[in-house]
Amino acid sequence: MEQRHTVTTTASATEKTTILDIPADCWKIILSKLHTHHQTHIAPLSLTCKHLLSITNTLPFSLTLTPPLLRNLNSLLLPLLRRFSTSLQILSINSSAASVNAALSFIVSSTATAHLRCIHFCNLDALPLDGLRHLGSSPNIVKVLTLCNIDGLCDRQLVIVCLVFTLIEEIDVSFNNLSDAGISGLARHLKFLRKINLSENVLITDKSMIALSDCCLDLTDVKVHGCKDITQNGIGYVMRHSAKLSGISMDTFKQTRLLEKSESLFSIENSIGFCRNLSKLEFFTMNVEDTLLCSIAKANLPLTQYTAPYCTNSLKASSSGLSTFLRAYPKLEKLDIRGETYLMDETMKGLICYLGNLVAINIGYCNGLTTSTFQMLVKNCPALEEMNAMHTLLGKGELDEPLVKVDNIKCLKLASNYLLMDDMLEKIGLMCPNLEHLDVSFCEKLTSEGIRNIVKCCRELKHLDIAGWIQSMLFETTFEGSSLNLEVLKLKGGKFGDECISEIVKACPKLLYLNLAECWGVTAKSVKELVENCTNLRELDLQRCSNVSAETLAWIVSARPSLRIITSPIKYRTY
Repeated sequence: MEQRHTVTTTASATEKTTILDIPADCWKIILSKLHTHHQTHIAPLSLTCKHLLSITNTLPFSLTLTPPLLRNLNSLLLPLLRRFSTSLQILSINSSAASVNAALSFIVSSTATAHLRCIHFCNLDALPLDGLRHLGSSPNIVKVLTLCNIDGLCDRQLVIVCLVFTLIEEIDVSFNNLSDAGISGLARHLKFLRKINLSENVLITDKSMIALSDCCLDLTDVKVHGCKDITQNGIGYVMRHSAKLSGISMDTFKQTRLLEKSESLFSIENSIGFCRNLSKLEFFTMNVEDTLLCSIAKANLPLTQYTAPYCTNSLKASSSGLSTFLRAYPKLEKLDIRGETYLMDETMKGLICYLGNLVAINIGYCNGLTTSTFQMLVKNCPALEEMNAMHTLLGKGELDEPLVKVDNIKCLKLASNYLLMDDMLEKIGLMCPNLEHLDVSFCEKLTSEGIRNIVKCCRELKHLDIAGWIQSMLFETTFEGSSLNLEVLKLKGGKFGDECISEIVKACPKLLYLNLAECWGVTAKSVKELVENCTNLRELDLQRCSNVSAETLAWIVSARPSLRIITSPIKYRTY
């Protein structure tokens, strides 16, 4: 008889509520939330009892066709297809294999495709066209398709795929050699298309932009990076003729003619005002001048996200243009201005009043920003949850007392701040006690004291990245009475040895992912101790750990079968 697990106690000491007493619909809501936000916790719950296992089996399932699955269709793939026959929604292949066509036909024959919504094929030697045809002929509701970096993918094959999957709403065909003929054919057949990524297709021109705008009336998002023959005419045409456009992302290289206005009937400046629904605007490595920012400001768009990293190579860009832009969009939630060379602390003082609704900001590689800017953002942006301030002058100057405590900041990326020291890191922890994600990689002045203090201040910290750690120990304490909640720990390139690993094993029993790549002081002894004691571990990266042998790797596989991914030190293979 199945054991009845007690989960709560009622007011009466003798009355108890068990898992089976809670309606299945309630469990499905709870597990769906976990599946969306904390997927790693689903597996332990599914092992609690058959009742929860049956519910987790109905949650959306993502299947990646790895080489072992492709080689063992009946023994490995078939049981998965039977278990998740009604919940398979995402199908992925990320490496080439000769048997992909056969595997796709096998999946069709298993009748597990009725709820399939997404297909992701990347880095293949050839497109499995026969398998895709077979898959398209079966009952499915595929809305999302990725065909990224497929060797030999041609216009004719792309059109055939579009004829098979006519309900596609999102498609990624980046890093191929497609031409205008293929994109025009795609546009004619995918009438419901909303999002498209055309990046690194160097043969396409403005004709593709025109075809997409004319044929795909529901088009909302376009991404064109590295498309050197697309000009402002093409971008402007999309802006003027795609009424539902809500997001556009573009970049420019030396070869591009994107900013040569003299050749353009349309330009970004004279077309941006037509984008009445534009909420996301992304410029990458472009010369964004003040005149363009002023045009965007005048357009009065519903912008919530603006991304413009490394976009000040022009003498016609300044803080004045950025100020005008930010003043026009006080509801901006995400701002990425990495590498803006003119930004200084004084500049940020003038801009901070426009950033009250920011949820995320990226000021990385702004070499004129110091500790003062960090504190201004923390104090004056009450909605801020994430900040990237890597490679700045954080650590120069002091944090003003008294420290302001903020509960909303969850993620800080502070890598490569060579002035950041232990005392300031501790103060940051006191200011942001609910921090869950911290990256202090290559902060060479930090010691174990700084790491120890911030993990004590931030008890909810789950993700810690300290790649390039040069100290012999990490915490230098035992955390009496309690362990850390760390689930992800990245130590790539660390200069420590077995003693540090023993310390991690004792302090971090909840680890799910550990990166020890290029940690040459780590030996088989500490790796075995790690695998034996960290029972929740799901992924282990040992790339280039020269003191870990093939025999140790074989032992790991047999001793901890719950490990899902092991990156081997031998020939850098992933198992």
